[in-house]
Amino acid sequence: MNRLNKIGILTLLLFFVGISMSIAQTLSEIRTDQPGGDNDEYIEIAGMPGMALTCTVIIIGDSSTGLSGAIESAIDLTGNVIPASGYFVIAESTFSLGTADLTATLDFENSDNLTILLVEGFTGADGDDLDTNDDCVLDVLPWTSVKDAVAFVENVNAPPATGSDECEYASSLGFPTVGPPLPQQIYWDGTMWQVGNNDPAAGTDTPGAANMFSLTTGVNFFTNYTVSEAGGTATVCVSITNEDATNSTVATIDVSAPEPTLGTDYTLTDSLGMSIAATPFTVTFQAGVTDNQCFTVTGIDDMMVEGDEIATFTLTGATGGNMAAVGATTTATATITDNDFPSSTCVTPGALVITEIMFNSDGNESNGEYIEIYNTTGSAINLDGFELFDASTTFHTFTGGFMVMPNSYAVLARGTGAETCVASLPAGSVYFFSSPSLNNSSPEVVGLRCADQSLIDQVEYLTSGFPGSSNGIAIELDEANALSTTMNDDGANWCLANSACNGVTMNFGTPGSANTGCSAAPCNAMETVSGMSPTLVEASVSITVSAGTTTLTGSTLYDAPCVEINGDFDTGTQEFEVRTVGCTTFTGEISDEEK
Repeated sequence: MNRLNKIGILTLLLFFVGISMSIAQTLSEIRTDQPGGDNDEYIEIAGMPGMALTCTVIIIGDSSTGLSGAIESAIDLTGNVIPASGYFVIAESTFSLGTADLTATLDFENSDNLTILLVEGFTGADGDDLDTNDDCVLDVLPWTSVKDAVAFVENVNAPPATGSDECEYASSLGFPTVGPPLPQQIYWDGTMWQVGNNDPAAGTDTPGAANMFSLTTGVNFFTNYTVSEAGGTATVCVSITNEDATNSTVATIDVSAPEPTLGTDYTLTDSLGMSIAATPFTVTFQAGVTDNQCFTVTGIDDMMVEGDEIATFTLTGATGGNMAAVGATTTATATITDNDFPSSTCVTPGALVITEIMFNSDGNESNGEYIEIYNTTGSAINLDGFELFDASTTFHTFTGGFMVMPNSYAVLARGTGAETCVASLPAGSVYFFSSPSLNNSSPEVVGLRCADQSLIDQVEYLTSGFPGSSNGIAIELDEANALSTTMNDDGANWCLANSACNGVTMNFGTPGSANTGCSAAPCNAMETVSGMSPTLVEASVSITVSAGTTTLTGSTLYDAPCVEINGDFDTGTQEFEVRTVGCTTFTGEISDEEK
């Protein structure tokens, strides 16, 4: 044997002896299950060679009288000593992985939470129920001290224990737990518990001999994360211990199903920004690399009210490295927080603002009136259960899950909206209702409130300071300067719409899009011009304004920039209505020509 190897062995032995002296007697390796028959279950205790054992090993699982907390086996070690190897092995008579120092019945249950304790001064007995109310905290403590403990965890249960899910008791006593998933073999590597291989033939079992300590490669998750549904991200990392200098290590990761769903509720990308399209997937630690290997979880804004969802990522295996195995921290969660308000949740005033009202549409008002609202928040708002109301007792309750998208407009329209440009707006941006109707000539209140009658916003139009009633012209809020539920109460912040409604004749407004603003108020919004018509029935009348010329023949209506002319032409003196919209000046004349 060369000098280097001798030094390595001496260092390892000194390292082990140092640990043993500082911790006296401790649990160091345990197998509770294996493929096939459970012939090789064992408990290994580490200590100074020749040290007398005065402890008792206690195995806690379920109870014959309660749900959890019963002593399934108590093994008194009094009269035994730690052998020269420094490791004392307790096993059943079928044990084939080495020589047991003590043969005993272990009674390990499979597929259950299990707590193993090493205690001093034990005064209890097999079958004692130590958790009398099954709240996952031991009520009876039949010992003077706990020297060491560890729990094998299949399910992390919140108390009280229910059904077949036992509690684990190590954490409440200040000791570590391993799992989920439920391990079958664990060993102490000098700093933490490591999960060994399920099959003893794989070689991680070393009963009666030194554990691999710092030699075995382990992979672990770091922590849990929170991700906003609205495109939020979290970087989830896997760490490595005892990396191998020559062999890369590959960790396999799976995710909980069915919700949240990869590709629908969130996306995954690797450290290079490449999409991870399916699970399970892997992360790779190159040989000699100690850097964490990470992947990114990004929330998808699905505009659905579904509550927070938790994606649980689980390290299901590790290969390569130096006999790589999954460590004690096997899971990480990403909580995807919902940003969509459920219908039962009211929104605060200011979340929705009334920005435009068409109360006197040209044509059939039952298919032409509308109210435009704006969502000022970064979250979609579900109007289910909310109410649209007027000054009377009339109101409409929203149904069907209509969503107002973040920082976007939505239109609430009577009937079909066919009399205005509302009917041509994209599907999903318009909600149709039949009542209440909107007054044309007297003050009227229109508003939104929650199911609990909490006010969201209301506007009382045709009151002092508000624009007057103009056939076919919506009133619009000056959004650039007054986009709030308080400033839209002031009529001075409203004006007549000055943009034709997507080409619809005789209606002006911008439903579903930004208002054009009130900085240049309409000039002479309603002007009456008198003139003599020709003696002939057929006549041509033209008016010239700064924006162009429009000609009307007979009773046919024409549109042009900044002007509309409405009138029937007959013999005698006539009055022609001239409507100018969006002009800053009005000049022109009416001329009659015989034909």
